Amino acid sequence: MNIKTNMKEFAREIILLPFRLTARLNMKEEAVMNTLKRGMEIMESKTQYFYSIKRRPKKADDIYTLARVDEIYRKSAIIMQGVLEDEFTLETLKVYNKLYPGVLVVVSTWASENEHLIKKLEKKKTVLLFLANILRIADF
Repeated sequence: MNIKTNMKEFAREIILLPFRLTARLNMKEEAVMNTLKRGMEIMESKTQYFYSIKRRPKKADDIYTLARVDEIYRKSAIIMQGVLEDEFTLETLKVYNKLYPGVLVVVSTWASENEHLIKKLEKKKTVLLFLANILRIADF
């Protein structure tokens, strides 16, 4: 085995380790995160890279902030562009509204996206929604 194969296998084992430990030892989340962190420290000492683990709440309701509205916020906008994936877009929008209250969020997506999600976005007061039609090559 060469070093690249060894590193891939090591990385795979590091990624799977917390799940295996959680299942076998019924570890708490904090212990799993500490194990992952230690694994990342080992990887960093053996490679030329930094590694990180990100843990974020899935729901906007689980994010707590000390929100404030600055002059900068009132003169700014957030742009979101892309497909509407299940509730991800709506939850992201809620996060932005919580972190930046009063800031306009421009959402640009395809007109053919999920109609139910589009209707939810249209009801939001802080959202400016742009729906684009998919162009065919012949349209050019």
